[in-house]
Amino acid sequence: MFNYKINIFTSKRVPGFTLMEIVIVLALFALASVLIAGIFVNMQTTQRRVRDNQELITDARYLLEVIAREVRSDFIDYTGQPLPVNTDVLSLKSPSGTPVVLAHSDAVTCGTVYKCATISRDGGTVSSITSKNLAVEHLQFYVSPLTDPFPTNVLSTTEDKQPRVTIVLKASNAPKNPRPSETKAFYLQTTVSARAYVR
Repeated sequence: MFNYKINIFTSKRVPGFTLMEIVIVLALFALASVLIAGIFVNMQTTQRRVRDNQELITDARYLLEVIAREVRSDFIDYTGQPLPVNTDVLSLKSPSGTPVVLAHSDAVTCGTVYKCATISRDGGTVSSITSKNLAVEHLQFYVSPLTDPFPTNVLSTTEDKQPRVTIVLKASNAPKNPRPSETKAFYLQTTVSARAYVR
């Protein structure tokens, strides 16, 4: 079936499109354009989320490694009394005897709008060891054993264990993505033993 239009100059009937056919084609083209644009926007959003999550995991792993390196190279500061089962502050001593404190600090201490992990040496200034794109929602240290395995006087009841610290970290990319639907949180955990054995 053909639709014909009349050429006014030659009075011949020439095959062509009607107005209704053009409107239908334009509507189908517009629908296809909207669908393709929606797919493109969804792909961009998914790609951004994947990139943000990869950046979050990389920053959180780096923070965990910084803390683990401090625990490996220093001694746990027992100060002659049992430690709490878990805490958000870990006191260490460097091989030279300098106090080192790792802590989960509030936003005011961090100088940001979110919590972070901080380090302080010799009671000096507190500095953040957290990436600017990382919010530390939870940071706990589980020390084992709870009493000093290297006391001055070793008794039969003194535990014969190498000191170790289990670090539990919950981090999110909240500073970068303030919208709750785009905020992703990850838990990371590792256990680190002190390298020194002084008994």
